[in-house]
Amino acid sequence: MISVLLVDDEPAILDVAQIFLERGGGMKVSLSESGPNALEMHGLHPFDIIVSDYEMPGMNGIDLLKEVKSRDPDTPFIIFTGRGREHVAIEALNLGASFYLQKGGDPKSQFAELKNMIEQAVRHKVAEGEVRLNESRLAAIIDLHQMHGAGTKEICDYALEKAIELTRSRIGYLAFVDEETATLTMYAWSRQALAECMIREAPLHYPLVSTGLWGEAVRLRRPVITNDYAAENPEKKGYPEGHVSVIRHMNVPVFEGNRIVMLAGVGNKETGYNESDIRQVTLLMGGLWQILKRKWAEEELRESEKRLRSYFDLPLVGMAITSPEMHWVEVNDTLCRMLGYTAEELVGKTWEGFAADDYPKGKTDQPSGALTGDVPAATFDKKYQRKDGSLISVRVSSMPVRNENGSVDYFVAFIQDITSLEKTRQELQASKERMTVTQEELGAARTALAEKNERLLREESRLRESEAKFQSLKENIGGGVLPGDPPAEPVAVQEHAEIIDSTPTGISRGKTADDQTDLSDRKFTLMDTITRHDIINKLTVLRGYIELMKESTEDPVMRSYIRRQERAVEAIQDITAFTRTYRDLGMKEPSWQDVAVAVRNSAGLLELKSVTIYMDLAGLFVLADPLFEKIFYNLIENALQYGKKITRIHISALEKDEGLVIIIEDDGTGITDDQKERIFEPGVGENTGYGLFLVREILSMTRFSIRERGPAGAGARFEIVIPHGSYRYERQSTD
Repeated sequence: MISVLLVDDEPAILDVAQIFLERGGGMKVSLSESGPNALEMHGLHPFDIIVSDYEMPGMNGIDLLKEVKSRDPDTPFIIFTGRGREHVAIEALNLGASFYLQKGGDPKSQFAELKNMIEQAVRHKVAEGEVRLNESRLAAIIDLHQMHGAGTKEICDYALEKAIELTRSRIGYLAFVDEETATLTMYAWSRQALAECMIREAPLHYPLVSTGLWGEAVRLRRPVITNDYAAENPEKKGYPEGHVSVIRHMNVPVFEGNRIVMLAGVGNKETGYNESDIRQVTLLMGGLWQILKRKWAEEELRESEKRLRSYFDLPLVGMAITSPEMHWVEVNDTLCRMLGYTAEELVGKTWEGFAADDYPKGKTDQPSGALTGDVPAATFDKKYQRKDGSLISVRVSSMPVRNENGSVDYFVAFIQDITSLEKTRQELQASKERMTVTQEELGAARTALAEKNERLLREESRLRESEAKFQSLKENIGGGVLPGDPPAEPVAVQEHAEIIDSTPTGISRGKTADDQTDLSDRKFTLMDTITRHDIINKLTVLRGYIELMKESTEDPVMRSYIRRQERAVEAIQDITAFTRTYRDLGMKEPSWQDVAVAVRNSAGLLELKSVTIYMDLAGLFVLADPLFEKIFYNLIENALQYGKKITRIHISALEKDEGLVIIIEDDGTGITDDQKERIFEPGVGENTGYGLFLVREILSMTRFSIRERGPAGAGARFEIVIPHGSYRYERQSTD
């Protein structure tokens, strides 16, 4: 069961999201209406994942993301918001968010996508954490095996520091155990423990009977975790003055058969110790003990075969010894279970014989650099075929073992099964492909319904009338007069004067009409921002309940009403998006902008698929409205949507008598002569019809112009004319 913390300041959003996410089981959703409350809930009972809205009072979603990652960087986090700002998405992903999802789409698909994102993020965290720990432990064991010339103390110190690293502890120790004399011999302390300890002549030998909690693992013959060392415990003996302060403690006995031979302890982890920590220390110290045995055997025998035998059969990973000719000489049981063969069937075979069909025959699995000595070891991922015909994905770590003369005696290979990780990656890719197919099917269904249903024509006519009214409203707003407003000059000035005269000081008497206009603009902007945010949230709730209505009825009459509601909601969303951009137009002073950077930023927000964009704009800067980047986004999106057969877009600049001309041309279907001017009118197009209209409006803010000069049927060609004085070329750095 995945525990999800859903954060949004809209209770209705929380209710709808909880219904969709908890359907089908597998998730338990907890709700919070603010960032501070979410942090408190997560601190008391950490959740597997946090899903948060962006715009919330007090602490927005980005601030919450920063705070969560500062406390627990591994907690997956998803931004789920109605604010479709590109910079918010980029900032969230840069700060470590797993995904970014915008509200306002089809509820069923939207919440299915959100649920899929949650499952992927949690699954990825678990798999990544386990693989990371296993790889770190495996790397430590490999390093220990390669410490041929090191002494026992150096090897033990290294293993102890790795145990501290794997468990995220601060201190640690290592002791040898003599069960016959019931004595613990302290052999190694971690660097941090030595730095903090004030006892200069601590004893090395301790009778087991005199030890406190740190000897309990030997007495009980099992690992012991003490996550509250300050709590009362009858087994505690205390520690002398100057001893390292202990907050949490865990120690693990290492067995040789039924005999305990070593005791490893770690302490002062920031969070509580758990079974995963026991497993990592047990396996690492078990490997260390085997390595120590091998080293002691090396000192007596000096034979490479006995150096490897001390740990070869440990069930950590699949292992194989291969000859320089790549024939398997010996394999362990884990590798046999991975491939489904017995050891007798594998010995004498080559890596190539088990490669999957899509792996080129004749290509060796052992990198040539390891043979020549250029690299000491190599790691690579491969697919092999099991005896039953199924495929297994593995990660192979291979290193050569050399003779005294430096030639390769044999190879040691560690094989780890990563099939589950590959499956997770494939499921993610399949999910993306299914999403693409679903979007295409929805588009086809929308087109078919439009062609077969004559009633849509009447609705479209009514929508045109609504857009015409909206255009009239925008023009009136641009002139400073709203429909139905009373005359402003005499009434407003007179009333204002009366209010000023009634004050004791009369200092405000000089307030001008410009002040009133600025105040009106600020109120209008604030009202517009709040209203749009509320509309998006309400539309999300409305679409959620519309989807629930669709699932609860098969009545064709009711479903036709529901489809009309959906089309009305989509129209409101499109108009809301346009008003946001149009509101910001001309609100800020023009600034010098790098045209090439504007093109790259715009293209990065679109799915280009097989379309290639070529630019000849090096060093070109223009003095334009801050929304200048939106121009290239709309023009590239327009080409991708209507170009049909388009494969390339070329953007260049040419100086002429009239000024600088920026040319945006593609190899698509082009625009007919009767549409070359109409496409810049509001309402013309298959979606909102405001894309190219907005482009011309943005350009007009700085006296730029745009025209379409492409030959019909041979691709579109838009020309942006920039007057002299509004562009310049700067030398590009060669660093």
